[in-house]
Amino acid sequence: SAASIRVGPDSASVTQHAVTESVIAYGDTQFNVVGADALFNVGDIGVLWDSAVRPADSQAVNYEVVKIKSISTNTITVDGFIHSYKGVGAIKFLHTPNQIKDVTIEDIHLSPPSTNDQAGVLVYFVDKVRIRRVSGSGFTGNCVYSLFCYDVQIEDVQPVDPYATGSGQGYGVGLFGTTKFLLKNIVGRSCRHVVDIDSAYDGEIDSVEDLDDQSAAVAFAHNGFAGNIKIRNVRVRTAQYAIAASAQGY
Repeated sequence: SAASIRVGPDSASVTQHAVTESVIAYGDTQFNVVGADALFNVGDIGVLWDSAVRPADSQAVNYEVVKIKSISTNTITVDGFIHSYKGVGAIKFLHTPNQIKDVTIEDIHLSPPSTNDQAGVLVYFVDKVRIRRVSGSGFTGNCVYSLFCYDVQIEDVQPVDPYATGSGQGYGVGLFGTTKFLLKNIVGRSCRHVVDIDSAYDGEIDSVEDLDDQSAAVAFAHNGFAGNIKIRNVRVRTAQYAIAASAQGY
């Protein structure tokens, strides 16, 4: 039992590097950073972003997590391909030398105080995440949250009865800036969204339920961008939409 768990590097170690391309297109597999072979390692993850913003405000930009497959001088080749257009303003690459890999969190019950508006479980800038059998009650933020991660599997999570379900509150499982993921068997009660994703790519959501949901059980592309996602087996009982692509996202 715990109030909250956080795994990730110190955010102060994250550095922003300029990408030389003015445009990166969907399906591209490479980009360039001057001195890449001295700055990064094969197998590192990082975050590509430009200044594209969601329609609703100017706060969220287009983030995409990539994994480095190979490096040749300035040229970085990514694992798979790049999933969204980037070219609204300068393109940047966020990276930390403090790479964290292979994190497993299992068999946790979360019961945070009402004053805690942070995520119950937060994984930040991690490659290969496995979270299983987590339950949580009385939370204000996300019960489980993946931020800037790659290769994430979150299964058998039960977020119930959050303290608040206003805008940005009372979410079950949240993904922001996450590539290559599986969410499975997420069963909530009275959540605003049982699953809420943003800037997430190449994933699958299977078996989500909230029979007393306060808004759409699954919200994808909520505050930004998303793509290459399969969603199946979503069960609700209220008059809310089971699955919603937010007007705030793409």
